[in-house]
Amino acid sequence: MKYSYGATAIFQAALLLSGMTGAVAFGLETDQREYKTILEITPDDMAAGPPAGWTFIDGDETALDTIPADAETWGEDEDAQAFSIAPQSTPVTLLSPPLPLEPACVAVSGVILGAGANEVAATLRWLENNVTAQTESWREPPVSSDARRRFNLAETEAPEGADGARVALTVYPEDAAGFRLESIRLMGVFSSKPEVAMFHNKVGYEQVGPKSFVVSANFRSDKAAFSLVDAFGTTVYSGDLSRTTRIQGADGAEWDGYYHRGDFSALQEEGEFTLTVELDHGAPVTAPIRIGFNVLWEEAFAPALAPFKRLRAPVSDNSTLQLWNATFTGDASDAALLWDIVRSWSILRGRFQDTPAFAPLHEEALYGLERLAHWINDGNAAAITSKRDETLFAASLACGARFHPDSEAIRNAARQLAERIMTANRACPLCFSVAMDLYATTQENRYLEYARIIFPGVSTERVETLLDYEGYTGTFITPALGNLFEGIAEQVVTHADNPFGLPLQTEAAGRGFFVWNADAQDPLRGANTRLLATAEIMAQAQRYAANPQFREFVHDQINWLLGNNPYGVCMVVGLCDGDASPPVVLPAGMTRDDLYGAVLHGIGPRAADDDRYHFDMGNTGAVNESTNGFSLYNNARYISALAYLKRIPVARPRSAAS
Repeated sequence: MKYSYGATAIFQAALLLSGMTGAVAFGLETDQREYKTILEITPDDMAAGPPAGWTFIDGDETALDTIPADAETWGEDEDAQAFSIAPQSTPVTLLSPPLPLEPACVAVSGVILGAGANEVAATLRWLENNVTAQTESWREPPVSSDARRRFNLAETEAPEGADGARVALTVYPEDAAGFRLESIRLMGVFSSKPEVAMFHNKVGYEQVGPKSFVVSANFRSDKAAFSLVDAFGTTVYSGDLSRTTRIQGADGAEWDGYYHRGDFSALQEEGEFTLTVELDHGAPVTAPIRIGFNVLWEEAFAPALAPFKRLRAPVSDNSTLQLWNATFTGDASDAALLWDIVRSWSILRGRFQDTPAFAPLHEEALYGLERLAHWINDGNAAAITSKRDETLFAASLACGARFHPDSEAIRNAARQLAERIMTANRACPLCFSVAMDLYATTQENRYLEYARIIFPGVSTERVETLLDYEGYTGTFITPALGNLFEGIAEQVVTHADNPFGLPLQTEAAGRGFFVWNADAQDPLRGANTRLLATAEIMAQAQRYAANPQFREFVHDQINWLLGNNPYGVCMVVGLCDGDASPPVVLPAGMTRDDLYGAVLHGIGPRAADDDRYHFDMGNTGAVNESTNGFSLYNNARYISALAYLKRIPVARPRSAAS
């Protein structure tokens, strides 16, 4: 007999609760029973020997501590459709590692398929603390033939205290051809009480705008409905939830539970409401819902500026510049943070500069601009060694000079950095932005001429100066800009088809809802920064394409941060109380009050290459910096995303205004 020893297919974890799901039965008072695959072994899994943790031993299944069997007694068949076990003089047993079972697993069943004339015995050992507590035999029905042998394990209840199982298959030395093992499959029966959870934005929904929430259950539901009642008990809105769905991340990583999406965007009444959800005949689940005009702008925007003011760096010697505490800038430099703040400030100041929410943004923008300007004007421009930072600082100063023309210091500093860019003949989208802002401020043609020379074409870097250029030169930009944003946005929406509206990144270098970055210092860091950066792009896309799906996507990401996530927590410190307020990694010397408004890193991957959600709820002591920590970069992305969302014109409904 010829055996093949190719590359080993790595055996996946024995008990995957996210495996394929079979029939489900449930009710209000009775436990539901769900059937899931615990173990499945095929010839591919054993191409170069037993999978990880599996062993071949000499002797029958009672001799668990004997020496490993001679490799000549087993191997893959020539046709690669089965795995042959051919003992020479003594029995050979294929033994699984201990398979952990969750307490919810109340029974198992299984099947082994193969062929051959040898005597074969199969057993299942129930384990308690890795010690055999009870043994069950697989039965071969009388209809089996040498060409098609089947061994069945009838549904067998787990003995009390069992926390694992072990499979043993013994082949006795009779026929030289041996026994052809084709597959082993073990199914678990999981019993649990019906559980339903509802997740929603804990701060509030905009009166005019998308309004969605998510319901999760541990069973599949055929009928799912919801309703909202006002403070007087009057039903103001009702509807059906979406059909039951599972959520799968990269490489088929399946989330626990079944999900529904609810939508009440059509309700445009302000006030406090009670949202009630009913799945089949289960007990209703309720949650308080708030709807208000400009609620996100008035209550969820300004708090995110508080950490910047709290973490301003003290003024040191004049040879270096530090605007914010470097420990908390995250993956961004001071220059990048300042640009995000100034850019957001510039697009909001016209319509919202007299609103309370705008005040801290205005203060922080001028703080950074004036401190940078004075440092540049003191002769320190050459001390900026990073070309990227120099360009970002220049873009901030030029934008600041345009929208805060009373500051001669800001304008002079902007000119200095612009001269360095122009002298070096640097060309980039932000270099173009610098030239266009200074032209708008000074009306000096040399800035416009430089912008003509380095015109970058359409890009998403900063569209405002591209539109200025269109107005000054007659170059057609708006149609191409609309096409660019729409193309990007449609791809994003296509990969966000799940109840949460969460985008699934598909690039080979980082796939999944929660991208694992092996090159990062914190490879399992939460996804909030990426989600907010995508939301910013989508908010801009909505302005050009007027596609309601794009705006809905932006709200989905904001909702995710504010409680519409599998943990039901609000990831902006201090915006929510009680169970919606998660544990936070507190830096030395700081209290939770010091971190008011900090945007956490957020939900991340469960493990490397395991694209299921994980967030540390503090159940095991110290919390994880990668998810429950924060950085000012998160806040900058949050501010920018909300700024571009706020820029989408929205009018109060006429009935409400009257």
